[in-house]
Amino acid sequence: MFKTYLRLLNFAKPLSRYTIPYFIFAALHALFNTFNYAMIIPILTTMFDSAGEGIEATYQYTTNFPALEFSEQGFTNILCYLYSMVFGNIAFDKVRFLVLLGVVTVCMNLFSNLFRYAAAMTVERLRVNTIQRMRDEAKANEEKDKKEKERIEKINAADSNIFATEKQLKEYGDKLPADKKAAIEDALGKLKEAH
Repeated sequence: MFKTYLRLLNFAKPLSRYTIPYFIFAALHALFNTFNYAMIIPILTTMFDSAGEGIEATYQYTTNFPALEFSEQGFTNILCYLYSMVFGNIAFDKVRFLVLLGVVTVCMNLFSNLFRYAAAMTVERLRVNTIQRMRDEAKANEEKDKKEKERIEKINAADSNIFATEKQLKEYGDKLPADKKAAIEDALGKLKEAH
């Protein structure tokens, strides 16, 4: 089973031509998909923050891209930067901010699906290429396989004839004239030698 798998994998060469792009596309898909889910937090916080403690309270106009941090505050700083770049130096507005979050979410979803599609297409190209190489090899070896099949069929026919002749000689050999029996045994010996 493992030999068959390795033989099939042999048709997919060069494998790195497909695996590296596949893993890159799959990782980017996972990254953008994660960002998609992360957008739920600021959307819900903005929509249902009645105490005014959410991004509205911490919003500051900024033109400098904030330092990347893997924290809620780092994510909030990036959203504030985007808000400042899109709407300029105006007061914070929940509706505008929700529109910005919606656009960012749609873009993240678009990128996530784009990279998922690219990963799927990479696997599909691998599959098509592998099948085409298998077909090409089968076509190239068709004549050789046909000759090998004929050789094997001749060997099988010779085996069958040897077996049948030996069986009949055992059963009916004493009823044959000696000269005919000797000729049959001679032909049988030649067939065994050639076999």
